[in-house]
Amino acid sequence: MILASEHIGVAGKMTIVFANRLLCWLGVVAVAAVPGSAIGQSPRNDLKNMTIGELLGRDVTNASLEPDVELPPADAQCAQFPFRDNGADVSAFTILQPATTATAEEHRWLIEDYEELLNVRGQASMFAKPDVAIESSLEVVSATQTTFGILSRQFGEAAGFHAEMLLTNSNYDASRSHIAAAVYSGCRNLGADHFKTIAQLDTLAYVTGLAGDTLISARLLNDLADRIQQLKGIDHSDTIAVRERYALALADLNRGDDAEVLLRSTLALARSSFAPDDLGLINSINNYAFMLGTNGKLEDAIPLHAEVVEKNEKHFEAGHPRQIAGIGNFAIALLKAGQIEAAKPLISEQIRLVFSSRQKSDYEIAVALLNRADLAVAEERFDEAEQDQKLAVEIYAKIYGQDHPVARRALQKLWRTLLRQEDASALAIAETAVTRANVRRNALGFNIGSTLQSERNLASESEVQTLYLDSLWIAGKRDPQNVHSKAFPAMQHALQSPANKAFGAAAARRTATERSSRLGTLVAQRETLSRQWELAELERVMLLSGGATAASEQLTERTSLQQKLAVTMDAVDEQLWNEAPDFFELLRPEPVAATKAIKSLGSNEAVLLLQPGAFGTHAMLVTASGLHWHRSDWARDRMDATVQRLLYDAGFSVEVQNDTWDRWEKDGRGYLSFDRKLAHALYMELIAPFSDELKGVKQIFVAAGGSLSSLPLAILVSEQPVGGDDSSAAGLRQTHWLIDDFALATIPSLQSLIQSRGRQTSSVTPDRKKFLGFGDPLLEGRGVRRSVQPGRRNSSGLQLRNVFSIDPESGNASVQLDRVRKLSRLPGTAGELKKLSALLGGNEQALYLADRATEPAFRSADLNSEIVVLATHGLVAGELDFLTEPALVLTPPASILPDDDGLLTASEITRLRIDAEWVVLSACNTAASDGRDGAPGLSGLAQAFFYAGTKNLLVSHWPVRDDVAARITVRAIELEQAGEVRSRADALRQAVQELKADTSLDRSDDHLAHPNAWAPFILVGDSR
Repeated sequence: MILASEHIGVAGKMTIVFANRLLCWLGVVAVAAVPGSAIGQSPRNDLKNMTIGELLGRDVTNASLEPDVELPPADAQCAQFPFRDNGADVSAFTILQPATTATAEEHRWLIEDYEELLNVRGQASMFAKPDVAIESSLEVVSATQTTFGILSRQFGEAAGFHAEMLLTNSNYDASRSHIAAAVYSGCRNLGADHFKTIAQLDTLAYVTGLAGDTLISARLLNDLADRIQQLKGIDHSDTIAVRERYALALADLNRGDDAEVLLRSTLALARSSFAPDDLGLINSINNYAFMLGTNGKLEDAIPLHAEVVEKNEKHFEAGHPRQIAGIGNFAIALLKAGQIEAAKPLISEQIRLVFSSRQKSDYEIAVALLNRADLAVAEERFDEAEQDQKLAVEIYAKIYGQDHPVARRALQKLWRTLLRQEDASALAIAETAVTRANVRRNALGFNIGSTLQSERNLASESEVQTLYLDSLWIAGKRDPQNVHSKAFPAMQHALQSPANKAFGAAAARRTATERSSRLGTLVAQRETLSRQWELAELERVMLLSGGATAASEQLTERTSLQQKLAVTMDAVDEQLWNEAPDFFELLRPEPVAATKAIKSLGSNEAVLLLQPGAFGTHAMLVTASGLHWHRSDWARDRMDATVQRLLYDAGFSVEVQNDTWDRWEKDGRGYLSFDRKLAHALYMELIAPFSDELKGVKQIFVAAGGSLSSLPLAILVSEQPVGGDDSSAAGLRQTHWLIDDFALATIPSLQSLIQSRGRQTSSVTPDRKKFLGFGDPLLEGRGVRRSVQPGRRNSSGLQLRNVFSIDPESGNASVQLDRVRKLSRLPGTAGELKKLSALLGGNEQALYLADRATEPAFRSADLNSEIVVLATHGLVAGELDFLTEPALVLTPPASILPDDDGLLTASEITRLRIDAEWVVLSACNTAASDGRDGAPGLSGLAQAFFYAGTKNLLVSHWPVRDDVAARITVRAIELEQAGEVRSRADALRQAVQELKADTSLDRSDDHLAHPNAWAPFILVGDSR
């Protein structure tokens, strides 16, 4: 599979270097001529018949490498040029130390003729004796260092060529250190923008990626893309090629959305810049199609793959590696889309072409074997798939090493195949995979880039841990000893979420602030630096996507800013490490031991952990009596479909294919139909297996992953439905729901619950204000009641594209105030807030309605009030590229101000300090995700409020009716304030029960017994 385009050439020189990048991706060995001094006549004509070792009369096979040789000071640009990993200076690298007795004269004529020597001896021996070629180039590196010094142009060129030799032998770490020396030398002697320096920087990025260090590789490609765009323009073939490689590196870093945007814009540039059958255009189409398929957009990807195959047939002869790769990519896209019969002949053709080629590479063989294995898995021929996958894993490990991303993906395919057969040997792979994943996670530092990358890795790490749970479950059937002790921490790792990260960050901030005001100031500075760096990164991707005309200058500004921010943050982190090392422990909390979790719970409490996976859904229950584990046979696909259907019936807007919508609407047994049998079936899978352990339990804390994080478990039916039908008020009132049995609270993670309970101090003081309320923003749209119709294609809130626009010159996003103003007025929220204010003894100064409900007013208000309520519109994330954060609508200003555009976004909330005991978000979809594909619930506004310091949240899963919102919020707070309940979760439970039992509003087309009315709100937090 061709994953990167290499369509670069500068005056004929860079073409060779980048061609090697392509051939190495395909497994074909190539040797590049080294640009350097002219070839002259050697004073010894037998040179080409001798090895360097023979010439110098010594053994060179044991030449030593000294690590951490510091380079002398250079100009500021070259000192930092390629050697920055998000702020970490890595300009110290391994350099060969001289160990030769040759005379200076011998060195000089050796250097003068080293090109001829290497071209003759090196190329001739590369295929037959690669070690001899590596030995030869190693000696030249040593000689140039001794004769000219490590800062010389000659040494840099020799080091670069030796790196190429090492690269062909898959010695990536050694190759990386020598190519780094070449980049530094090129920058110092030729300039940062010289074509040789840029070519070596590309090689460094490539080798770093092959070595498995994708994060640093992406940062190097980031710098390379900036420089080439500045030198050659945005539509030059070199710029397009490097942008694509940068995008694919982002994809490897779990930034698929960013990669897709960048590749889409790059393809547009390629179509306008290249001829229809140009190789660069074919690469661009292929890369974009690949990314669409990776992101699950197969309907868009398949036609592009077909276009690549058609163009390849015109451009290349039969059996060319690119033609074979294009066929394979097309086949896999079809296979993922379920078009097995269409994929079959393509995979057969790929296999035939690969194994009939005289020049087939190991890489091509491995790709073809994996594709054939994917077909076998689709047809449930698991034994055949297993054999092909084992061979592919062996080949990739030989080429890249076992921990390279390519090798890891191949191993995971084999792992899944073994799990499908319930093969106990899957556990051996699982233990290895989890150990390596833990090492990679722990190796990530706490600097800006590493912290962001840690968050992006959550989904892929969760998948590894979930597969580990599956492996342990299978192993436990044969040998149950010690399985639980391994499964419990794996489950906690699998459930790591953005909301949990935010909770940990808030705990870390509190710890530092309580220790000293100076540490609190450092933490605040660190958070500001992080936000500024992340914003610069976001703007960089926007600029690279082609949305700005003055991109080159702005890219340079963003890159320079990021470097300065990273250096400053490193200094801040060093002080924190020295004075408050536990700050970083709280940022990434380790799993809680089972004994500690058990002891933290009361006799009437339980924690339920739920994680859907490819082979079943894992459920763990922790009670005061012990730990219990069950795996439902309902795998992720079935669980997702079930959750979607129940949410649809409840009134939530779900994204499914049109034929699914049509089927659901036909299936509906009435206007207010809710599938009680399906809700009961889900209960039987997740809760019923623990019925004995739940006896005596009154409250359950729930931490759920995957689609289950978007489902309020209150709507599960705990007894077989009886009486009435699925749409009648009578039938729904006779239904026994899970919330009738237990008070339910959602928690970001088990760690967050333990952290919360570990804090002995309370921020409630006698002079603390009870209440703060914001709502009914001054908008021009016709006043409406918040409402939703269950079982219909509802809009899940307001969409960001309705209120944002992009400036084509600057690439910056801005709010369209006129569109914000035209949103509907929500007069019902004013009544809700006034009732709460009266209940809590508030005064008018604590009530911000209409023209007082502004962003500046919220920031300056007393956010440490015991209860903070926001009742307004909620904006849903995910509808506009780059602006994927949710927001709450407040009264818009007359014109946009630096601190006021009428939208209180999630990122703005994180900058505040909200030390409230209870924040109520009486707005639409406030429990929704942050808009990223696959993002779990609570990753949007809820995450932001936790990060700001909130202890408990009342949020909603779908749009809330005005009449319901007021009754539930007011009644729940009333019960909690009166001390008539055990917890806030119990207060919510009683308020819900009272509401759904109320028959006073029953009509033929509306009633309060439907989950749409009473189930959207959930309590998130400790609930005490």
